[in-house]
Amino acid sequence: MAVYTALDAAAVDALLRTFGAGPLQSFSPIAEGIENTNYRVVADGGEYVLTLYERAPAGQVEGVLRVTETLAERGVPCPGARRTAAGKLLGRYRGRPVSLVAFASGESVLAPREHQLEHLGRVLARLHGCGADLVLPGRAHAPEQLLPASRELARRLAAERPDLSELAALLLEECLWQESRLPDPPLPGGLIHADLFRDNVLFAPGGVRVTALLDFHLAGRGPWLFDLAVVLLDWCWGQQGVDGDLARALLRGYRGVRLMEGAEYRQLPVLLRRAALRYLCLRCERFLLPDRERMWGVRKDPQEFAAKLDTLRGAGQGEPP
Repeated sequence: MAVYTALDAAAVDALLRTFGAGPLQSFSPIAEGIENTNYRVVADGGEYVLTLYERAPAGQVEGVLRVTETLAERGVPCPGARRTAAGKLLGRYRGRPVSLVAFASGESVLAPREHQLEHLGRVLARLHGCGADLVLPGRAHAPEQLLPASRELARRLAAERPDLSELAALLLEECLWQESRLPDPPLPGGLIHADLFRDNVLFAPGGVRVTALLDFHLAGRGPWLFDLAVVLLDWCWGQQGVDGDLARALLRGYRGVRLMEGAEYRQLPVLLRRAALRYLCLRCERFLLPDRERMWGVRKDPQEFAAKLDTLRGAGQGEPP
């Protein structure tokens, strides 16, 4: 989440009325995230997140909202979108799609503990099971899209940011390593969140249970192992790499709901590095070669994932806990 497009009170109020909500009581920008414009809105006795989708086409956004609606109906903790008076999931603002989603209560966990990772593992496995038959087109994490995009990004960095030549070289070297491991063996998969960082999960006060999984706008079809790799990289990372105790807690919870196959354990080192490459590229695109300026938002440092990728490459991290 972030803010790229400024909205005044009149514009927000008009959008709320499109969704049969209002009048507007208050609104404020949400700084976190990197993809879309988001405001926290209080209106009509409720709290919402108003999202203006900066690049995603309406059909893609609507598909994501339908999927989260279905997941919520199946017991996965996802906030639901409010429909317009005409029954549509999306409104419009200057040609771009807009959604109004219930504001999810809860708190982010910045320093996760083992019992929280175990519970998150169970919730993630439930998401995978409940979403196995659901379809979304997102495949940016897949090697056939990720590796060419990474090479192009390395070319641009080398040409436009000569001060980042080492980062460009890292991208190219990792592409070669990933290509040497293709094709992937068949891995179980289906719908994946593909962005399950700490700021996309809310816990009840005290951090006992997950109350909401947020921001499915990078979701798609892929190996379920990719989601586990993302969580290991963000939630379970310690000073020397993946923390074994936290990783075992995550996998213990996950395996309590869905048994993992042997190929998944063998491929975990590859998927850890692929996920690190994916998010290194995403942050480079947004913050080193920006195509638009944000008015509010938190800059997420690409070097975080460059360092993690270096650790995975050099220290043998990623072996199954």
